[in-house]
Amino acid sequence: MSRTSRLWLRTGLTLLVAVVAVGNLTSAPAMAASGRSLELQGIYPLGAQPYGRSWGEWTASWWQWAMSMPISANPLMETADCTASQSGPVWFLGGSFVNATVTRDCTIPAGKAILFPVLNVECSTVEPPPFFGENEAELRACVASMMDATADYFAFIDGQPVENLENYRLQSPLFSFSAPADNVLFVPGPVSGESVSDGVWLLLTPMSAGNHTIRFGGTFTGFGLTLDVTYNITVLPGGRGRGQIAGDIETWGTLKQLYR
Repeated sequence: MSRTSRLWLRTGLTLLVAVVAVGNLTSAPAMAASGRSLELQGIYPLGAQPYGRSWGEWTASWWQWAMSMPISANPLMETADCTASQSGPVWFLGGSFVNATVTRDCTIPAGKAILFPVLNVECSTVEPPPFFGENEAELRACVASMMDATADYFAFIDGQPVENLENYRLQSPLFSFSAPADNVLFVPGPVSGESVSDGVWLLLTPMSAGNHTIRFGGTFTGFGLTLDVTYNITVLPGGRGRGQIAGDIETWGTLKQLYR
């Protein structure tokens, strides 16, 4: 198994909430138009705190969700459907640790917001290099260096492209996690540790009942690896739906194993 193949597993799992102002490069009318476009696509504003939590806190929860499930029953490993371990007002979707290109069918209850990474990475205190950091500063440097080597992000919501995806890149807070023996970090377990993530994320307001499509991905340029994920989503009836915010290599798995 090649180094490139194994890197894909690691990166396929597979918000800097502070938005950097660009001075006068963006006019007020353009910014207003952009805001209207995002509202129509059902994307929470970057400064929002849906359900009382920041974007960064939700991304940490996404990783805790992904790490908590065993390889044998994990939607990112294609061994469980999208309902696995979901709870609360925000549902999590993700890439694949098994395939570079994947299409999934997913049924979501009414009234659920949706969080997914266009591309993301993490480093922790329990993994070997190059995914290891002994403290928060080292973890942040670790994930930043990996995400700096990414490009060509894309995301489509019901066929409509999301623009300026680079503005949705952020790091998570430092967070704690627990993973089972059969874990997606490919380290001996059960294991607990601390981690930081970096990535480009989208957090969608609850979608209307019916059928929807979400497609996203991008390229890890340092390794020539491209992720392309499509979700065919069915939202069950009963919620308020879009526009009414319900509250304020080859695989990634092979990459992990390369360093084990």
